[in-house]
Amino acid sequence: MIRKTASDELMEDLDMQYFPTLLLTKMMNFIPEDKVSELARWAAKNYAHQFIWGIFKEVSHETIIESYELMAAKYPKLFTFEHEKQGLTHTMRIRHSRGPNWSRFYSETIRDSFWELVRIQVSMQWTQNEVVGTFTEPIETPSRVKPRPIAALVKPIS
Repeated sequence: MIRKTASDELMEDLDMQYFPTLLLTKMMNFIPEDKVSELARWAAKNYAHQFIWGIFKEVSHETIIESYELMAAKYPKLFTFEHEKQGLTHTMRIRHSRGPNWSRFYSETIRDSFWELVRIQVSMQWTQNEVVGTFTEPIETPSRVKPRPIAALVKPIS
């Protein structure tokens, strides 16, 4: 018997489906750069909060990082995720083998998730197959964010 985790159940609730990786990679190669950025911002705004709240019942910079660790563990063929903290400085690194559009997507998703959810600015750099984000932890952590209704979250891509 396969045991479902909370993240599996949440992904089903969010209507996340398994998709052939090769097809998904090929599709991303056909999307223009500006649309990749737009898609990433849309994903961060419409799914990040619900996913993080659904798993951790709290939205903070720590739970955003944990959500990337969770996704990397669940989908190891898509990307690896590393997080390092020195003092108040956090460095996050995503490595993948899918090309520049994926780097752009991951970069925008990280930047927008942190900004939209906890108002932390993340400095991003990326190459063809690697994304690095750095931010300084706020000295005073913002109050915990409460869940928003799903209807307020999901907006169509223009």
